Amino acid sequence: MARANTKIGDVFLVKIDGSSKKYFQYIVSDLTQLNSDVIRVFKKVYPINANPDLSEIVSREVEFYAHCVTKLGLKMGYWESIGNISDVGEIDHIYLEIPMTPVQSPESKLKYLTSGTCGKSMIMTLQE
Repeated sequence: MARANTKIGDVFLVKIDGSSKKYFQYIVSDLTQLNSDVIRVFKKVYPINANPDLSEIVSREVEFYAHCVTKLGLKMGYWESIGNISDVGEIDHIYLEIPMTPVQSPESKLKYLTSGTCGKSMIMTLQE
């Protein structure tokens, strides 16, 4: 397999069948949840012989956002990279914030943040 490098802003083409294709874009690295790339998939389906420019593609309606291992899909030939554009749209709204409840351990100077919804916990040292 060839080595694949990806970076934020990369746009990829996915062939749906012999006559149509769609595009998606790598928009951010989510290091807080699944430690993976986050993509936005565009809703418009293009004819297989269409060659829209990158600015047209990224201006289209977003169908959904997802975590994705973009490098692996590229290596496996599931999609192909067609270019990079700095316009990745708004990303603030795609993160789901997990409510955290602070709990201090009486035996130590550690503060635990726990989430009942995901079972996640983080440990932070208390500041004097």
